[in-house]
Amino acid sequence: MTTSNHTPSTISNSHSVLLRNAIRYLLSKLVTIAITIFVGVFITVVLTSQPSRRGLVPGPAQSPFETSLEAQIFLVVQNNINNGNIALTEDGYPDPVQVEALTEQLRDEMGLNLPFFPRYILWTVKALTFDWGALGNRQGGWPSGPVTTASASDIIVQYLPNTLMLIGAAYLFIFLIGLPLSLHLARNYGSHLDRFFAFLSPVSSIPSWVIGILLLTIFCIQSSLVAIWWHV
Repeated sequence: MTTSNHTPSTISNSHSVLLRNAIRYLLSKLVTIAITIFVGVFITVVLTSQPSRRGLVPGPAQSPFETSLEAQIFLVVQNNINNGNIALTEDGYPDPVQVEALTEQLRDEMGLNLPFFPRYILWTVKALTFDWGALGNRQGGWPSGPVTTASASDIIVQYLPNTLMLIGAAYLFIFLIGLPLSLHLARNYGSHLDRFFAFLSPVSSIPSWVIGILLLTIFCIQSSLVAIWWHV
């Protein structure tokens, strides 16, 4: 007859060790995922901010991202002028000192006056937190609507329900049709239908947003079979 060496204290210690290992593993995975997301967004920001020429427009190459930020700053300044937040001179023109001060303040907030590395770090943090401040003069709806000043988070919250509805409908469609179809193809390997979908398999390598634009072009713009849902 053998006796077990697993006393209640050793069992409790083993459970504690397993729990600590599980927590350590989860934390390491969370840190890895966070670092991966940060690095991915950082690289994306760097790539999208590289100077480029727009078509045949003469002049030096410009960063489209910085150009967009400068345009947003200009719109915010114009909104402040139109709303009376900037005083007018005796000649009826906006006070250049206040305009310059507001412009420099917005440039500092957007990181345009920072060196290369701190600038892109700041832009990465802003991209991850959707904190881009006021986005200037913006139409409140499509195709027409009141002119408002909105933040990036406001825009995301406004269109998030439609986006979630579209994503939910797409995944429901995939679940209701894709799952039974895949099971059918697995049971009928080598059939004409299986070979047809195998022939179409390279299409899955095309980014979904490219397919979306093509479908919009075919069904909404060219044939007008489906109305475009502008608020998605």
